[in-house]
Parts: sequence; structure tokens; C-alpha cells
Amino acid sequence: MARTVDRYKDRPSVLGWDTGAEAGVWVSAISNPVDQGPQTKLYCYCPYTVRRYRDWLRRKYGEIGKLNEVWAAHYDDWSQIEPVRVGIFERAESFWIDWRATLAPC
Repeated sequence: MARTVDRYKDRPSVLGWDTGAEAGVWVSAISNPVDQGPQTKLYCYCPYTVRRYRDWLRRKYGEIGKLNEVWAAHYDDWSQIEPVRVGIFERAESFWIDWRATLAPC
């Protein structure tokens, strides 16, 4: 990363850099999250965590229509919402941020 920044730091065409994407911190559409090492538990998808996530969303957005507006989604009920496991982040940014905001050990 330091080498890349050093190489491009004075280029007027570079206005910003998404260091998370460049380092490979995203969710892979093929398998588990690629930023999760074998000994870490960054993501938990147990029923307790999923329930807590939905409760947090309900408190944050108040009604399902508001969540649908922000996420550009079409959910009918909170129980339909699942945590992010895979996705294309150009489309998943809002719900990815919400999922990460609720993470804590289960």
C-alpha cells in the first residue's frame, strides 16, 4: 500500500483511493468474506445475531418503507432481511454499512 501511495501521490488525476477495496477487504461472491482469517470471527450469522440485526434496523428506520427507500429494496416484512454475505458493493453499500454497524460478539 505504501509503495502504491508513494508512486501515485503527486498525480493530479488521482483524487482519492479506496484502500479497503485495494487491500481486498470485501465480500467475495464465491465463498466466505475474504477479509476473515481462519481464526477470526468478524462475521456471525447465527439466529441470535440475525434477530438482533433486524431489531436494530427496525429501530433505525422505524418502518419497512423507509428502509426500502434508503436501500432501494422491496421488502414486505423485517423477517425477509438477511445480513450481507455476498454482493456487488456498488449496489450493496447502504446495507453493508448497516450490517457492519450492528456487529458485536454473539
